[in-house]
Amino acid sequence: NSVINQDVTINSVATLEYAESLISTKTDSPSVIVNGNITITTSDAVFDAAQLARVNAVTNKIATALKDLTANNSAASTTAITFDALTFVDQNISFTGAPSTPLLKTVTGNMVLAGYYGAVDYSGITNIGGNFELGGLNATSLNLAGVSIGGSISTTASATAGVIYLPEATGSIDVGTASVIQVEANKAASTIKLGNTGTLASLKVYADAATQVDVLATVITGVLTTETSTPTKIFMDSVTSIGGAVTVDAVAEFHADALVFTLSGAIAAEVVELPAWSGTASGVMAMNGAHTLGLSLPSAVLSGNALTATAAKIVTVKST
Repeated sequence: NSVINQDVTINSVATLEYAESLISTKTDSPSVIVNGNITITTSDAVFDAAQLARVNAVTNKIATALKDLTANNSAASTTAITFDALTFVDQNISFTGAPSTPLLKTVTGNMVLAGYYGAVDYSGITNIGGNFELGGLNATSLNLAGVSIGGSISTTASATAGVIYLPEATGSIDVGTASVIQVEANKAASTIKLGNTGTLASLKVYADAATQVDVLATVITGVLTTETSTPTKIFMDSVTSIGGAVTVDAVAEFHADALVFTLSGAIAAEVVELPAWSGTASGVMAMNGAHTLGLSLPSAVLSGNALTATAAKIVTVKST
C-alpha cells in the first residue's frame, strides 16, 4: 500500500481531479493508506454519472483511514459512495446516506450515521471503539450482530446514551454488545436482541409486535418494564437479579433461568419459567397469567404474601 500524507477532499470536479492525482485508480495500482482526514460529498447537481463513477474509483482504492472519515451520500445523489477496499478507520466515521463499506472491520472512534433508510446492517464490523449513533427514524431493521461496541449506542431521536428509538423498524433489531436501557420499536415484528452481558441500570422494552426479546445482561439494578404483546417470548436467561420493580405485561412466555432475586412487581405472562427464583426481597410478586400449563417456581421459598397467582391453575413452589 502507498501512503497519502495529507487530507483528501472530494466535493467538486476540481477536487476530484486533484484526488485522482494523489490516488491512482488504475486496475493494477495499489490501495492506499490516507494519513489525513477524508471528506467525500456527492450530489447530482455537482457531478454527472461518469464523474460519480470516477469518485468511486478513488474511494475504492482507500484501504485505511488514519484520521476522520466523512462521506455524505445524500438523497441529492443517485449514486452511492463505495469504499470497496476499506478495512480500518483509526478515528471517527460520519456517514450520510449509507455509503458502502463491505470489508470494514474496525473503527477506533465513533460511528455516526444519518439519513439512513431501510435495513441498516454493519454486522461485518468487528469492533467500534467509541459510540454508535443512528439517525434511525426511517430504518426498517438494525443488524450489529457480533459487533463489539466500546461506547454507547443511541438514535438521533432519543439523543440519550443507551436509548434507541426505531419507529419504522419492521424487521429484527440486534444492538451488538452495546448497553441498552430502553428500546422503542413498536412495529418490529421479529426478534430484538440486546447483547450486552454486563450490568444495566434499568431496562424498558416497548415492542408491541416483537416475536421474541433476548436480553443477555447479568444484572438489572433498577426497574424492568416491558410493553409487548401476547405473541412475544422474552428470554433473560443470564439475569441473576433485578433490583427494582418488575412489570412484565401479558406476553406469551417469560424465561429467566438464572434469576434468583427480585424486589417486587408483576409478571402477566402465560408461561413463566423461573427455576432459580427464590422469592422477593420485599413486597409482592404478582403472577397474573392463567398459567394453564402450570406455574413452576421450584426454588421459591415463600412467606407471608410474597406471591399472588389468583388465576393460576397449578402452582409449584419449594415451600410455603
